[in-house]
Amino acid sequence: MRLSGKVCIITGTGGSIGREAARTFAREGALVVGCDLTVDAAQATVDMVRAAGGTMVSLHPCHLTKPADCQALVDFALDTFGRIDVLFNNAAMAYFNWIEDITDEEWDRDRRKRWTWSSTSPARHGRI
Repeated sequence: MRLSGKVCIITGTGGSIGREAARTFAREGALVVGCDLTVDAAQATVDMVRAAGGTMVSLHPCHLTKPADCQALVDFALDTFGRIDVLFNNAAMAYFNWIEDITDEEWDRDRRKRWTWSSTSPARHGRI
């Protein structure tokens, strides 16, 4: 198993790509830490992984544009498994608008999500 014993954070595990990543990583032996905004979908992924014999925990709801939630996810992984080996930063939200109609708030939304995660990530603090 390629990921045997590796602690892997996967964001957005309530969606299809995140769910399949969690299932695949767990099948390869990873200890999966998931998160999502959608509680029911995130819990369904945890249940699927565990039913297949994998190890997964999840922090939900988790809003990755909020620094406190990002830090809570890192702390949750460290408290549960003692380290973080892999980050699969899958979570995303798509916003569509005509370019001339995009507000400053819309323009900055994705940038803030990426900055918030990177500013609290374990890599920034030398933990990976």
